[in-house]
Amino acid sequence: MTRRTHINTALALAAGTLLALPASGLAADSFGSRLLNEPANSAECDSPPCTFVSYIHPSNPNGDPYAGGAPVDGVITTFRVRAKPYFTQSPVRVTPRVADITRQNQDSATASAKASGQQVTLTANGAIEEHPTRIPVSRGQHLALDTVNAAVTYNASGDKFTYMFTPSLGQAPRTSTLPTGELLVQAGVERDRDRDGFGDETQDRCPSQAGTAGECDRTAPRVGSMKLRKGRVSFRLSEAGSVRVSVQKRRKVGKRMRYVQVKRTTIAGKQGANSQSFRRKLAKGRYRVTAVATDGNGNKSRSYAKRFRFKK
Repeated sequence: MTRRTHINTALALAAGTLLALPASGLAADSFGSRLLNEPANSAECDSPPCTFVSYIHPSNPNGDPYAGGAPVDGVITTFRVRAKPYFTQSPVRVTPRVADITRQNQDSATASAKASGQQVTLTANGAIEEHPTRIPVSRGQHLALDTVNAAVTYNASGDKFTYMFTPSLGQAPRTSTLPTGELLVQAGVERDRDRDGFGDETQDRCPSQAGTAGECDRTAPRVGSMKLRKGRVSFRLSEAGSVRVSVQKRRKVGKRMRYVQVKRTTIAGKQGANSQSFRRKLAKGRYRVTAVATDGNGNKSRSYAKRFRFKK
């Protein structure tokens, strides 16, 4: 077999291996459990509902303890969980959350709940389940679950990686002295450049505009019905936006007549009628007013210009 044949064979095997790997719905950045184990010796949470807040998760590739939480600011768009019923076979429901947590020692930690997603009903047979969600997250925040009647931790070796809060954790900081094992939750997180609460990769079709998660708005605003009085300029605007207005007066410059800027202002315009008063009234003469509007999505209008004359 030639050297080229060896190379081609290796490439074919590598391609086959890649095709055989299962597709994942998680975003490029993920954090939390590696989900290597089913729930075991999980902490008891029956009634009232409780909150499990993770502090440590074993990390790739060697299972070293990691307590850094979310790797980036953004939006959690997918979460995976392994769970089993704790007491009965009734439906197991969980609510994914994020929380701030500080550990005093292995047996005590203080946490406060932050954002949360929608409650999800699980199959809860111990297998990995994946669900979409939308939870804003800040770098360093930790994964949490609200649940009842669910075994959701792996506690085979007495690790104190997660803290149970009962009743469910609220925004006010509380201390737990109920440590348990690894919380079996993993999250996919995406950036959110426009900070509209939608993940840029899978949830936001226009990540550059905060005003929409659908297609980008490329409709430029329109300026019209310009009027100029000695002490005020007015106009109409098709949509809200920032309007840059320049007032120029016709003057003799050298041997030629030119329009020279005498006033410039920026107006926070609303849809419909707008006006702006001048500190000093305009003197008699010929004027040209130019306006350019920019909406909240960065779309700019065409330059709108109109001329006026005051005889007195």
